[in-house]
Amino acid sequence: MNKKLLRQIFLIGCNTITAVCLLINIIREPDPFLITAFSIMSVSVIMMTILLFIKHNDNKPTTENVVEETKIVSDNNNEEHNDNELLIIDNNIEEIYNSMYMNDLNIKEVRMENNIIKIGNSAFKWCSYLTKVTLSENLEHIGLNAFSNCHNLEYIFIPKSVKYIGGWAFDKCSKLTIYCEAESQPEGWENNWNSSNLEVIWGASKK
Repeated sequence: MNKKLLRQIFLIGCNTITAVCLLINIIREPDPFLITAFSIMSVSVIMMTILLFIKHNDNKPTTENVVEETKIVSDNNNEEHNDNELLIIDNNIEEIYNSMYMNDLNIKEVRMENNIIKIGNSAFKWCSYLTKVTLSENLEHIGLNAFSNCHNLEYIFIPKSVKYIGGWAFDKCSKLTIYCEAESQPEGWENNWNSSNLEVIWGASKK
């Protein structure tokens, strides 16, 4: 959350508190001036909240926009599946949204630039041809079922920056070996993050 947004939220909070105080005084002792001030303050809070909501949603990248900032590189686009299909996610994208690439059979390898900090729930679920994933070195969050049912996934390296991994993140990835830079499981990871009891190599280095 950026500083400008925090300032706007703080201002709305202050105005809301002021409006509540005015309302309490009006209840105790009705006064035309206080009623007018309360009305103005209430309208101000409502308008600021609406404008903040509109602005936040206008600035939030849509799934369509994020897809435009990713690219699949393939040696042969005429084939349904090709061994060289590579998904590169870059251009200042910070989050891969929930179910964004779910059931995408055209992806064999994924490379994430280091600006990505979050992978949403089921983001790559059922990507059946996916074999290798290179995560962002600044990644912090891997969501619920993020890579579940990627039956051909063989390699993933999890950097020590990852603070949270949701349940069933690699469920039914039967071929997968997980390489973790951390020496042991961080406290923030869910207990069932490795629900399929896959091989985990702690203290690993990136290949």
